[in-house]
Amino acid sequence: MGFKDENEFLNSARGGDTNIAQKRKTIPNKERIANFKRKKIITIYFTEEEHHDINQTAFNMGFSASAFIRYAIKEKLDSINQIKDLGAKYQIKRVESLKKLIKKEIK
Repeated sequence: MGFKDENEFLNSARGGDTNIAQKRKTIPNKERIANFKRKKIITIYFTEEEHHDINQTAFNMGFSASAFIRYAIKEKLDSINQIKDLGAKYQIKRVESLKKLIKKEIK
């Protein structure tokens, strides 16, 4: 049982593997995200009716209530960001068309 360095000895004594860091690098992103512990808390108060509706909808979709709420918030944020992107594209087109009009009037 020859150990090359102290870390290898300590990891072996702990029952660990010396290649843990290498294994972490090879784990696909989806697995990393799935194993990530959620540490941030948001407290939301619901009425009994809202709570019942959320639980029922989550159950129908195969989610827990908290997973469904995370999903719903993420979907809403994504749709808001898409609207912002569309608005920005529209704004750019408006500015370009205004520039063309100004150039025509200047001539």
